[in-house]
Amino acid sequence: MIMKKLIYGVLLLSFAAVSCSPLTFNMSVDMRTPSKSGLSLGNKNLSVIYLDKGESRDSIFISSVAEGFAQSLEKDYFSGEQAIGIYRVSQGKDADYASKDSLVNLLVETGSDVAFVFDLVDMGETSLTKEVRVAAPTSADSMYVAEASTPFTVKLYSYDAMNAKDTVVTFTGKSSARTSVYTSGSETEDALMAKAVDTMSEAGLATGVQSSNIFLSTWKQSRFTFYYYDADIWYKASQAAYDYDWKTAIDVWMSLMDTKDLRKRSCIEYNLAVTFYILGQKSIASQWLDRSDADYMLPESAFVRSRINSL
Repeated sequence: MIMKKLIYGVLLLSFAAVSCSPLTFNMSVDMRTPSKSGLSLGNKNLSVIYLDKGESRDSIFISSVAEGFAQSLEKDYFSGEQAIGIYRVSQGKDADYASKDSLVNLLVETGSDVAFVFDLVDMGETSLTKEVRVAAPTSADSMYVAEASTPFTVKLYSYDAMNAKDTVVTFTGKSSARTSVYTSGSETEDALMAKAVDTMSEAGLATGVQSSNIFLSTWKQSRFTFYYYDADIWYKASQAAYDYDWKTAIDVWMSLMDTKDLRKRSCIEYNLAVTFYILGQKSIASQWLDRSDADYMLPESAFVRSRINSL
C-alpha cells in the first residue's frame, strides 16, 4: 500500500513491530519560542493602544506607528489576518502607564491578554532639505523633491497578564521620522511643511514595523516522538502528523478513542498532548497527557511533561 511505504520510508521504528505493541516515529518541528523581548505572544489576544494628545501632526504619526506595529505582529502571529485591536486613548495628565494597574485596566477594556501602549513623548520641529530636481518626474507637481526630517521620542509600555513576571516592561526609542516631499518647485515653505505633515503616516508605519522587531517570533527545531499501531487508520493519522496536517491527525486520533485497550487509548491521548503542545496550547496538552498517564504510563511521557511545563 502506498501509504505504508511512505510511512516506513520516513519513520524511525523504536522497537520491532508486534501486532499488540505500539510503534514510534520521530519528527522534527520548528517551534515558536519567546521573542527577543522575552515575551511569548503565540496564541494570545493582543491589543495595541496609542495615546493621543490631540495635536494633528502628532496624532497622525503615533496612530500610524500603532498601525504598523499591529500589522507586523499580525503577519507573524496570525498569518496576516486582522486579529489585533488598535485603540485610541486620550492621554490623561495624571495617568501612569508604567503602572501595572493602568495596564490591567486597559486589558479589561480591550479584552486582551497582552497590551502594548505607545506614548509619543516628544516630537520636534520638522526640517526640510533643499529641493532637488527629480530625474524622472511623473507629473508637474513632482518635478522636485525635498527630504523632511522630524525628531521624536516614543515610549512603548507592554504588559502580558499571562507572564509569570507580572510586570510592565518599558521601552524608549529616539529617532527621526523621514519622508520625501514632492513639489513643483514653486511652493512656499509653509506649503511644503503641510505636505510633510501629510506624509507623517508613512513614517509612522515604518516606525511601527521597526518597533515590532524585538517582539517577533524566534524559532527552534525540536524533536518529538509519536505512537502508532500497524493498522491503516493509524498510518493515516501518522501521515497527517508528518505532513503537519494537525487537524486531520487530531480528527483521526479522536475517532479511535472508543477503544477499550488502555495502552492504545494512552497512545492516542499522548499523541494529542504532543500535538497541542506543538500548537502552543499548553493547558489542553497538559490535560491530554494527564489522561494518557492515568490510562497507561508511556516511556516518552516524562519528557513531554517537562516540555509542556517549560512552555
